[in-house]
Amino acid sequence: MRPLLPLMLVSFAIAGCGGDGDSSGSDKDAIFRSVNAANEAFAQGDYSRACSHYVLAIRRQLAAGAQVKTCPDAWAAIDATLRRSLTPSEFDALTSYGLESAEVEGDTATGAYGEPPASINGRLGIRSGATIQLRKVDGRWLIASLPAS
Repeated sequence: MRPLLPLMLVSFAIAGCGGDGDSSGSDKDAIFRSVNAANEAFAQGDYSRACSHYVLAIRRQLAAGAQVKTCPDAWAAIDATLRRSLTPSEFDALTSYGLESAEVEGDTATGAYGEPPASINGRLGIRSGATIQLRKVDGRWLIASLPAS
């Protein structure tokens, strides 16, 4: 795997959904649901379903970064790497770490993560303040970027 892959590994795995309780708009609620569904699919090993929550460009980027042909193959590689790098409790903390807020502007949005759980803070490039971009495509909110700090 390429050196960039560890950061990309975290990109999906931290795409969980926490929510800050004041996501009153239906778009914000849909964003949290979509990101949470992607995270749950990954945690359950349903890599095809996980991929369905990302725009095509990110699916291709993940496959290229993992040096495999498909997005589901990339998630399988990411899962295997994470499970070698983390204890089961750290993996659970990682896959439950979620968005703290979302700001919507038309058909685009920015989701922000809060402070990561102590057990994974600083591991695999996980830092507080990471953000992701989302895009509404055919009425569905899809993840349109890998996390950036």
